[in-house]
Amino acid sequence: MADAPPPAAATGPPLLNGVGGIQHWGLSPALDLQSLAPAPAPADDDGAGATAAPLSLLTCGAGDFRHTLKTLARHRRHGAATRRPLKIAVVEKSPEAICRHLLQLSIALDLSIPLKERVEALLEVMGNVLLRDRTAALVEAKSRELVRHVTGDGVPLYACLRTDSLKFKQRDELEEVLVQYRVAVPFEAEELREARLRTYYGDRYDSRRNVIDWDYNMKIEELGCGIVHIKEFRNWRFSGQSFLIRDAAPTVANRTLVSFAEGKDMHRGGVSVQRRGFWGDVVNGPYFSFGLECDDASMYDKQNRQAKHNAQEVAELNLIALLHELRTGEQCNTKERGEILGAMQFGANPQTKAEGDEKLAKITELVDGEGGAEDVEGAAAAAAAEEEEEPEVLDPTETAEALAEAELGKLIALLAGWGVEISFAIGDVAQLAKRSKFHGVFDVAFVSSVYSHEVTSVALAPLLKAGARVEVETVRLMLDLREEHKQAYVVKVCEMAKEAGLAPAAQHKDARAGSGAKSECPFFSVGFVKPA
Repeated sequence: MADAPPPAAATGPPLLNGVGGIQHWGLSPALDLQSLAPAPAPADDDGAGATAAPLSLLTCGAGDFRHTLKTLARHRRHGAATRRPLKIAVVEKSPEAICRHLLQLSIALDLSIPLKERVEALLEVMGNVLLRDRTAALVEAKSRELVRHVTGDGVPLYACLRTDSLKFKQRDELEEVLVQYRVAVPFEAEELREARLRTYYGDRYDSRRNVIDWDYNMKIEELGCGIVHIKEFRNWRFSGQSFLIRDAAPTVANRTLVSFAEGKDMHRGGVSVQRRGFWGDVVNGPYFSFGLECDDASMYDKQNRQAKHNAQEVAELNLIALLHELRTGEQCNTKERGEILGAMQFGANPQTKAEGDEKLAKITELVDGEGGAEDVEGAAAAAAAEEEEEPEVLDPTETAEALAEAELGKLIALLAGWGVEISFAIGDVAQLAKRSKFHGVFDVAFVSSVYSHEVTSVALAPLLKAGARVEVETVRLMLDLREEHKQAYVVKVCEMAKEAGLAPAAQHKDARAGSGAKSECPFFSVGFVKPA
């Protein structure tokens, strides 16, 4: 189906038109879902040591793989004695969201790719309209592997990614989306995004720079999200490039942003049609999943009331820490350790600070139209040459292919040993509730704002075990909503949860150092418990 401009009909309520009808990223920070699980009941032990019951986790409309990755990466932290097999169910509204989730996991789990390259590829795929040639080639290679996996020709690396429970029609939909990730498939990403922007801004289009600055100063900073630098936020709103990567100008459309939306074609008498195009978020940005919270409090340091670091630095550090911990079990809680593992230099001395300023200057050039996306020289390029240290002395006669195969084997064995299974479903939570095998299964559930209307006694509640924890995402980071809308949303969610038989749980406030949040909605999510 050919690319098309936006249909005449809006893709959602006018207030939320900028969010779009397809989720490409989440609007809350990543959670370690296992840390929210109730303590397991003591297992019956016959002297040989009984295996703990599986821990079943549910994510509804997360929009990306952030919760899955953080939960896997921190699995070792819960101790060998109490570590439980992980069964993660991912529910999304659209096949496009499932495919992006699969792609992100396939890149993150592929140890044949150096750590730094994996992080850069994940950032590009998550939030950039244009990709570098090498990333586009990686996306195409992964799409071919995933097509084989989805259609039944199993790929060993993806044994833990279960799509066999999907209906054949749904698997065909996944295949159709994955095929469109290939470079040969036409997709005018920049033009289609520009059309969305013109529709969103309307009469304000010519003054959009002032609108963006207003949104940043009166919304982003008021929410305590000043770690998102104004220049990177402005650059994303203008060009769709969230993260600048060091070694080449991006030129290839990010085809993972391809999606379909239903609308009315007014040129054909208002006939309902499915339009292929860009239907994602053009307002909030992809920074909140990994670029907002960090274990190293020094990343929030300020100088002259300005944050010394930015969301891209935080996102890089978080992804490097999670991927490294998943592979080795070593926690990476400081930016100094992150630099050793390949993250960008974080301004530890005047030289690296100057290099960071140079990078931000190049962002300004992109926004103001004074220059292109030139290569960023300096510490980032030097750090990229440092690959993750191997944990053991390697035989120099082994080929690169043999090493890659050995690394993949270790990871596959690790995930299999943990009993990891990640299954996928497309549609509503109520559809799962109609199947008795899902009743009373889940220990923890994350429900995004997109699925919050299903926090009911007929949809979510039957799926939960007694004592299960539920985290419902707030709309705190949805920029087009006023404070009274955000408060009304939380009140409504709490009412629905009470009617569904869920009790309030302790809330996790925004405890980031120096967040400066002035919002009356201090939570990224609100918690509930199903009484025993």
